[in-house]
Amino acid sequence: MVLWFRESAGKPLYSYDVRGRQFSKALYWSETSAFGPRAYFVTISKPAALSVDNIQLDDEGVYRCRVDFQNSPTRNHRINLTVTVPPHQILVYDASGLDVTGAIGPLQEDDNLVLTCEVRGGRPEPTVTWLNGDEIMQTGGGVSMGRHVTVNRLEISKMTRSALNNTYKCQASNTKLVPPAERTIRVDMLLKPLSTALSSKPKQLIAEQEYVLACNVEGSVPETDIKWMQNNRLYTKGKIKTINNSSMVSSVLSFRPHPDDDGTILKCEGSNPRLQNSALEDSVIMNVLYPPQVTLSLGSTLNPADIKEGDDVYFECHIKANPREHRITWSHDGQPVTQNVTSGVIISTRSLVLQHVGRFDSGSYACAAANDRGETQSEPVALK
Repeated sequence: MVLWFRESAGKPLYSYDVRGRQFSKALYWSETSAFGPRAYFVTISKPAALSVDNIQLDDEGVYRCRVDFQNSPTRNHRINLTVTVPPHQILVYDASGLDVTGAIGPLQEDDNLVLTCEVRGGRPEPTVTWLNGDEIMQTGGGVSMGRHVTVNRLEISKMTRSALNNTYKCQASNTKLVPPAERTIRVDMLLKPLSTALSSKPKQLIAEQEYVLACNVEGSVPETDIKWMQNNRLYTKGKIKTINNSSMVSSVLSFRPHPDDDGTILKCEGSNPRLQNSALEDSVIMNVLYPPQVTLSLGSTLNPADIKEGDDVYFECHIKANPREHRITWSHDGQPVTQNVTSGVIISTRSLVLQHVGRFDSGSYACAAANDRGETQSEPVALK
């Protein structure tokens, strides 16, 4: 016969009786106020053992097993049962005392990270640690706050961008019998661009010819905004396509420069739209090559409707060209005009002077300019 006692109670709480019967027909009894149906005696193992399901904290204590033999003295064996209670809850708070679930942030560079891990329950008192990945972090250690609460505070000053998506894990353990309880927090960040760069900076552009420029922006998290500007105004003449990959965002501009773009600054600006003063830029001066643009006018002091024989008349040839014109020619009714001071025809750079005009000077006048990109003639101006 086997009897189990709890030393603090002094009376049996479980019995296994095979007196006068086979093992398969043994009599069992379990005190309902103790183990009740949770206990059963296992005889197929060596040695035989009392197994108790769903162990509870109240089951802790010193137990005595007494075995009575028919032809041998009674034997007693004592065992101390210690019940370990794992922690039942882990909470994580930020510096403001708000509960953190899953991720903290978004933080910015140079922000301080403060995470407080609060572990509730556990017997004996659990060990609370912070880990970065699998590496234990140096903190002040777990501090008991009483009432079965243990706290460990993690502080990291001046976070760097390398902390983006780092995971910090609070782990609580008081036994090797079960895995430790844990809570993992991921770091979310807002980051400025590290660089903004044009893929190329052409020294020369030919008017009306198509070009493709890419603006590459790195390091902006989680969003990137790219703008194309011309002399600090939004550039709207081209087509823009955006390409994203894991480390960079590219804005690809397809455009055809115009003569009016010559000398202007084409700029791309990359920023994080959620961060003020985060823009970085790169630019190129547009050196646009184009044939001369030529217009002709009577002198600004002349009245075209009141020109009489004997008056002096002059024309002004207005030229825009890149590169600069290397030749200017004049014509009267389609015939070349050359300088003849004696006859009162004077050509001076971009002007034509006719002294003491007569009836034969009437007609259509034009000027033409030539550079490396071509030659252009003005619309004719009539002299009456």
